[in-house]
Amino acid sequence: MLFHAIGFGLYVSWLWMLFLEGPLLAPAAALWQIQPNNLFLLFLCCNSIGFYFLGFTLRTRSLIVERNMFNYCAVLLSLGPVLLGGIPFLDSEIAANHAWLAYVLAGAAGFAGAPFMAVWLEFFTMIRLDRAAAVLAGAITIATGFTLLGGVVKLVPGLMIIAIMPIASLALIKKQTRHWFNYQVQGNVTAGLDPFPIRIKVLFALFYIAGGLMFKIVTLEQSFPYLFCVANISYAVITIIAAVLFHYSSKYDLSMLYRPTLPLLSIGFLLFFSRWENQLAIVSFLLIQAGFALFDMYTWLLIVRIANHHAKPAAVCCMGLFLITFSILSGNLAFTMFNVFMGNQLQVEFLALIAGVLSLMSALVFSDSKEVSSDKDGSVYSSETDILAHTDITNQAAQMDTLDFECKQEGEGSVLTEREKEVLGLLLKGRSARVIGETLNVSANTVKFHIKNIYEKTGVKNRQKLLDMFENF
Repeated sequence: MLFHAIGFGLYVSWLWMLFLEGPLLAPAAALWQIQPNNLFLLFLCCNSIGFYFLGFTLRTRSLIVERNMFNYCAVLLSLGPVLLGGIPFLDSEIAANHAWLAYVLAGAAGFAGAPFMAVWLEFFTMIRLDRAAAVLAGAITIATGFTLLGGVVKLVPGLMIIAIMPIASLALIKKQTRHWFNYQVQGNVTAGLDPFPIRIKVLFALFYIAGGLMFKIVTLEQSFPYLFCVANISYAVITIIAAVLFHYSSKYDLSMLYRPTLPLLSIGFLLFFSRWENQLAIVSFLLIQAGFALFDMYTWLLIVRIANHHAKPAAVCCMGLFLITFSILSGNLAFTMFNVFMGNQLQVEFLALIAGVLSLMSALVFSDSKEVSSDKDGSVYSSETDILAHTDITNQAAQMDTLDFECKQEGEGSVLTEREKEVLGLLLKGRSARVIGETLNVSANTVKFHIKNIYEKTGVKNRQKLLDMFENF
């Protein structure tokens, strides 16, 4: 799990240090004599499009992603920072007269980053939800450290550090999760299936538009000198605390993450309008950061929970990431238009007001919803039809019933048990015995025992025969 946190943290560091309005983006854009916000918007736009088309493609294909695609993506992600800083360093005239090259690099990086982020998020679906939260918290902590480092190092050394990160992240992907590339995801998913209900889409849109505006406040506000450092450190600390509390909860209750956001954001925004010179300024900002950090973790784990109950988790992860990136892009485009109409005099208070209203609305979207939680074995509980009803659970259940019928033809008592059905479902997703054991919180020997029984009851001799049998259904 440590290596997974490091690998994902390296990619998040690559994002935070450069293209997501990181500390190295402005000096790099200055070499090309272009606005850093333009590079950021183009990267975000291409990244969003990449997530959408990747998610759409994975709905109709059984193979998750080819190994070579990750190799090409890692090369593009590494070359982007090198060329972005190297071309102006070698010949400043080329950079001045061919600024379009910088936009090409940003766009290519946006497309290449989509499968890279998606494969890490899909990994979260292979482990228990509390471990996914721990990996996410660890990755954010690592990214925070590198982002703060990017604020003090010079441009060229910083870009060289960034260039190594995608290659190192790819190496950890291949080392820790080799079974991703050895199995195909099986199952039949309807091409038009949308696993995210309207309330989830509204939630993502409101929250991430507000989050983008709040980040603009951090970049615009100059009266608090260490605001950037405080923003990053507090976000990481709150995420770690949330992951620890989530781990020790009796149930993996996602509502424990979003319930505190409404009071935190309400109090924080009320104090915010006292202005930064007031002693309550730092308290205000910390409360706001706490609300956003908790809600951010909630949305990521919610995507993981939905994807974990879908026959094509990679496609669900991509569509969830599309909703997030598109919402962030929309918020930043709105900010840019406000600046144009208001003559670049957009006040921090006005931004805070808009962000506050949107974030409070996003918190209220789920204020009356039923709890969505899961026990340690991964079973999901809800008193009414919840968000998981929009996934492909019913399709998988029907296929399991068909398998039960086939097993019964072999003889009395050969029907699969509930636990064997759970193991079978994970086997058909390409999970290894070790990962299945971690997901179901049982030993590897117990998993092997269930697998042996499944083979006997279904009349197959190996996993490939089992995959072929299920695909026929």
